Order: sequence, then structure tokens, then C-alpha cells
Amino acid sequence: MKFEVSPNFQDSKRNVIYSNQEHSFDMDISLHTDFTLMLGCAYLGLDVNLSSMDVVNISGFCPSDTWIKKNLCFPIATQQGTIKIIPESDLCNGTGIYLFDEADVYFDENSGWCYIDGKIEMLTEYNVQFCENAIFSLCGNILVGIWIHPVKTSVS
Repeated sequence: MKFEVSPNFQDSKRNVIYSNQEHSFDMDISLHTDFTLMLGCAYLGLDVNLSSMDVVNISGFCPSDTWIKKNLCFPIATQQGTIKIIPESDLCNGTGIYLFDEADVYFDENSGWCYIDGKIEMLTEYNVQFCENAIFSLCGNILVGIWIHPVKTSVS
């Protein structure tokens, strides 16, 4: 799957949240989706609106006890934008595919940043701010990894 960045940045007020009780990521304001790109770590995925081909949500089960603790040097976003997918074949509503065969989630206890490493053997060329607290790292039109500084929540 390839990606492109559209310069219209609409999600500056949205945040990725993490629920300790549900062991999952979600968005504080979720948008309509009908396709998922699974990230290869637990059931975490990028949710896509097929009518626009925009990645609109990061969500799914991803227990924090599986995260690898590591000191991370988080990136500065070099641009803001809407992340769009460029499908290589037709995509069906209500389905999904694996984007990464496997991925590791690293967590820096000091900074609170998580890094979802897609284990793509490429160097990051640029970092795109996806929403208030998430950055996508790309090499050309290939997604290399995702940086998240999640807002912690608890569910009653």
C-alpha cells in the first residue's frame, strides 16, 4: 500500500487516546470509516474512509504490557497534512488488509511517546503530523512507522 500527503490539514484538534482499561487506542473524535489497514501488532489499525481514501482514525486493541520500553528520540513533524492511501487493487467496504506483516511498539516512559515500527528497511524522509498527537514517518510514499503521544483515559 502506498500513501500520499494532501496539504489540507483538518485534524489539528483531534487526538489519539489510549484506554488503560480497554488496552486500546482510539480517537477522541472518531470519523466514519469503512476499511482498516492492520498494523501487525495486536489488533491495531489505521481506519480509512474509502470515499475519500483518507486515513481518518488510529484505533484498536494494543496492550501496553507488550510495548518495548526504550528511550526514543521522537521526530518533529516537517509538514501537516491528510494522509491518503493509494490502493494497488480494489478495496471492499467493511474489510481490511495487513499493512505490516509484523510490527513492534516501543514506548518511552520519560516522554510518553510510542513508536509503531513497521520494520520497513527504509530511512524516514519526512514526518507528517496526522493529528494533534500523532506523526506518520514516510519514505517517499511508503509508511515506515507511526509516532503517537497518547492522551490517557480511563473507562468507567
